[in-house]
Amino acid sequence: MSTQSFYTPTKAAEMLGCTEAEVVEHIKAGQLKAAFMSNIGNYVITHNDLMNFLKATRDFKTMQKMLPRRVIVVDRDPRVQDIMRMELSRQGFEVRVATTEREVQFLTDEYPPDVICVHLGAASRDREPVRASLEHARTAHKTYIVVYHNYAAHVAKTPEVAAQIQGVHADAVVVTDRNITPLVDAVRARFGLKTTVAPRKPLA
Repeated sequence: MSTQSFYTPTKAAEMLGCTEAEVVEHIKAGQLKAAFMSNIGNYVITHNDLMNFLKATRDFKTMQKMLPRRVIVVDRDPRVQDIMRMELSRQGFEVRVATTEREVQFLTDEYPPDVICVHLGAASRDREPVRASLEHARTAHKTYIVVYHNYAAHVAKTPEVAAQIQGVHADAVVVTDRNITPLVDAVRARFGLKTTVAPRKPLA
């Protein structure tokens, strides 16, 4: 379920799981705040007003679905950063980028993520290990950890690389040796959204 700033009665009905007529009745009864826009000939409902309506009706399940999905990408590659932001923002995700251990630690506490995507190189650096922050996110916020790398399959199975992957204790492992799509899909899959490639499970 994507998050947006404004909703028409039709879109609000989709979010609420009711008919458009019922949404209009809620508006007319004063239960759901909305503004009538004469230039489009329809009501416009803000995200905050829709959330307030859900709170008043105690529909916490729908509220949870409408909250922004938060993702942290730990990678120094601008191309990966840009693609992840562009692809996921289309579906209502909020994407933040971290390049150092300090940034990961700060974002994890200030911006509790639903998912952290971390490049294997960043997760296995000796000088700036991010594993402690990943474990903190997992225990404190129930964050889903995705580790990714661009090694070919036969290289990823070598003892050294396999040990690095296992050391992260990731919930999913993704190979990006051809393109970044599997990583985007791994995040989508976490929320039950449609994907093009099934994410790989951690190595045993």
